[in-house]
Amino acid sequence: MRVAIIGNSHTGSLIYAMKTDPDILGREIEVTIFAAVNKALRFLKFRGDAIVATRDGLRRLIQATSGGIAQVDVTDYDAFFLMGIGFILRPLDGGWSTAVRETALDRMIGQTEMWRIATGLRERTTRPILCGHNPLPIRRPLRDGSEPIAYDEMAAWFTSKFEAANLTLVRQPAETRTVKLTTRPAFGKGSKRMVDDEEYGKADRLHMNADYGAIYLRALRPLLVPGTA
Repeated sequence: MRVAIIGNSHTGSLIYAMKTDPDILGREIEVTIFAAVNKALRFLKFRGDAIVATRDGLRRLIQATSGGIAQVDVTDYDAFFLMGIGFILRPLDGGWSTAVRETALDRMIGQTEMWRIATGLRERTTRPILCGHNPLPIRRPLRDGSEPIAYDEMAAWFTSKFEAANLTLVRQPAETRTVKLTTRPAFGKGSKRMVDDEEYGKADRLHMNADYGAIYLRALRPLLVPGTA
């Protein structure tokens, strides 16, 4: 089974997890990763049944993670996983009306490169397309007002949104999350940039390490291969 992973810098946690354990998704799954920093991904465009980089810098970044492959040929893969690409879960005030909440939730995905690429893929293939948001940050600024709505409530709304487009939401694994819509601090320690092994440092609160990536990939496997764990 050939799987294409398309993502932003948060794909780094998956890359380092697979370096530690190349068979973490299963020996029958062959993964090719097409990743770059988030802002560059807006220059990914569809050309027929391929996703191509329309800037030389983006093409070089993608080739650095894909083993030299310069474009995503849609027909070459049995499944797709999109990670991040502008899909960020932000706290929503629990005191907001349902209508206001739904408008805010829709804006979190509807205007992103994630949604553009996912729906563009769906127009070109019937194969599984899985979509995951950026990891929740390690910490958030203190805020006033009502308590934010829970992760599971937000995820349920996005699940329905994605299913309506014949896409699948991938939730952040519960063991990595806190009730405050953050990621547990242990998963941010020692996080590294995608291609140069340089650590982000203590000031970074957004990127996760290989331990996080390993948990995420283990949760991803049964979605790619139903009936497995």
